[in-house]
Amino acid sequence: MADETHTALVLNECDLAESGCSLVAVPLRQGKALVPLTDAVWDCVGDALASVHPDVAGELGYFVAAVLRCAGFGTGFAGKIAILEVQVDRQSAIVASDGAVSGSFVWDLSDGDGPLDASEGPVNLSLRALGVDRGESRDECSAIGLDSAPSRRSWW
Repeated sequence: MADETHTALVLNECDLAESGCSLVAVPLRQGKALVPLTDAVWDCVGDALASVHPDVAGELGYFVAAVLRCAGFGTGFAGKIAILEVQVDRQSAIVASDGAVSGSFVWDLSDGDGPLDASEGPVNLSLRALGVDRGESRDECSAIGLDSAPSRRSWW
């Protein structure tokens, strides 16, 4: 569906192996992994956000902790991780390192952000923050194979 929202985590495969997360993961190049987030994870996140004061629920750090907990990551996850959300006219990403938010990015065409330069979009910026090297590829998504058919099918 064109207006469908797709969400996933991207992190180092070695961090995933140590995380306790049991969700399906898709291996990517450069030692990264893609973990699509299920409706059950988002239901759990919704419950977690609804159970606290709105000021707390609105903090990115609390949100990241809730997503990681609901995705099955043990407490005290150590490593860099990106939470990605992609729609046709919108992208957003949050990057966290050792549980602390280190960056957040949003592009929304309906808010007048204009056409997206993919190389500077939230997904590519977050992948860059995770240490992805673009090299000769057109962008970070291409460099790790996130734009390839198997990873697209598992996420899209």
